[in-house]
Amino acid sequence: MADGCGEEASGQKTPNCGYYEANFLVEIWADEEIQRQLSAMGRKNNIWENIAAKLNNNGYKPTATYCKTKIHNLEQKYKKAKI
Repeated sequence: MADGCGEEASGQKTPNCGYYEANFLVEIWADEEIQRQLSAMGRKNNIWENIAAKLNNNGYKPTATYCKTKIHNLEQKYKKAKI
């Protein structure tokens, strides 16, 4: 798995798995082309599926819904912290 995210001998995920996955998700989401597509298109499920596929290609297993929800939650936390 990418960036040290994986399973230990006990079968549990390593503690930083969520951090690396979220960081990579934000990196993909922040891409100019992705942002342009999200701004331009009415239905965005295909875009979220493409984002999930990119994560899948790097060893993570999120769904499109997970990616969308995670980005939304991160945006909300950022706005709250910014105040």
